[in-house]
Amino acid sequence: IVCTSSRATDTYSAGNEVQVEVALNGQQYSNSVDKDNYFTFYKRPTVASVEPVQGPVTGGTDLIISASASDRFPNSDTEETKCVFIQAEKGLRMMTEAVYDVLGSIVTCQTPAWPSAAHVKVEVAMNGQQSSISNVDFAFVPVVTGLSVHYGPFTGGTQLLVQGIGFIDTSVSRRVGAAIQVLDPGAGRCVFVDSMGWIDTIETVATYVNDSYVACDSPSYAETLVPDSDYDPQFLRDFFLRVTMDACDASCSFANHTSELETDTDNNFAYYEPPTLQIVTNAESGIASAVVESGILITLGAAYIHPLTDQTLPVRCGFFGETGFFSSPAETVEQPTGSDGQITCRTPLIDAPQDARVGYALNGQQYTEQEVTFNFYD
Repeated sequence: IVCTSSRATDTYSAGNEVQVEVALNGQQYSNSVDKDNYFTFYKRPTVASVEPVQGPVTGGTDLIISASASDRFPNSDTEETKCVFIQAEKGLRMMTEAVYDVLGSIVTCQTPAWPSAAHVKVEVAMNGQQSSISNVDFAFVPVVTGLSVHYGPFTGGTQLLVQGIGFIDTSVSRRVGAAIQVLDPGAGRCVFVDSMGWIDTIETVATYVNDSYVACDSPSYAETLVPDSDYDPQFLRDFFLRVTMDACDASCSFANHTSELETDTDNNFAYYEPPTLQIVTNAESGIASAVVESGILITLGAAYIHPLTDQTLPVRCGFFGETGFFSSPAETVEQPTGSDGQITCRTPLIDAPQDARVGYALNGQQYTEQEVTFNFYD
C-alpha cells in the first residue's frame, strides 16, 4: 500500500512520532501495537555549510554538511538520508547515499560523477525523498590529465594544449557572415602557480576546444622578480598549471575554483632563460654552407641550452628562408659546461638555393632569433 504523509498539524507537530495505521474500508483502522510502524514529522532543515566547497567532476569527494542553528537536522536517527546535488539550469538532480551523525548533527556523503564543470546546490533529503532548504553551492571542477608542452621561455607565448575532463565553454560569440566573432572569451583561465611562491599567480585566457581540451598561451614573467641570491639563468623555474572555468574578480562570492589533478599526472610547466645561437656550421666542412638537399649534418653552437634535455624534449632546428620555413628534429643535444653547448641536426629538404636564418627551439615551438645564417647552394 502506497500513500502520502499528511501535513503536520497542531496535534502532530515537528518532532512528534506517530503510528501509521491502514483502513481498507476507509473507516476501521488496523491496530499495530508494538510494531515498527512509526512515522516522525520533522521541520524542514536548512543546509548552512558544506566542506570542502569544490571537488573533481570525476566524483568521490567526501563532504561534511551542516545545518543552520535555527533549522537543524531532526534529532532522530534515520537510515534513509541522502545527499542531493542540483544543477537547475541543466535540469540535473542526483542523489548519493549519506550517513547522518545525530550526536554531531552533521551529514556525510560522497559527490557523484558530474558531466562537466558546474556550480550545484547541495541539499539533504533526511527521508531520501524531500530535500532541505539550501543556499549552499558546491563547485565541480575539471580534472587536468596532461599538457602538450612542459617548457617555454620566460618571455611567454608558448602555445599549450591542456588535456582534461569536464571543460565547458563559457565564451560568448556571434556569427558574422561565415565567420564567428568572439564577444567575450568567457571565464576559462589557465592558472600558473609558482612552485616556490616567489611571484604571484599568473593567468591567461583558456580557449575552449572541446570537453577534453582547452588551449592557452603561457604568460611572460620577469626573472627580476626572483631573488638575486636564487636566480641562475641555467636553471628552470617550475610552475604548476591549473584551469579554472569560473574566473572572476574579487567581488564575486563563489568562484575561482581551480582544477584538480589526476593521480600521477605531470602538470608542471617550467620557464627557462631564452636561449641564444652563436654559430652554425656544416659538421663536415666547418663552414656555414651546404648543398640544397636533405640529410646534411650541421652543428649549432648555443648558449642557455639548460639542464632540461631529458630526451623527451622536442628540440628542433629551424631554417627561415626566402621561400619559406623548414625544420628538422635535433639529433643530439650536448651541454659540456654550464649552460653552453651544441646541437646537431640534419638539414631538411630546401626547395631552392638561398640564405636562411637558423634557429633552434628547446620546446619545439619558439626559436632563437639571432641573425645567424646558413647558405644553401646547388
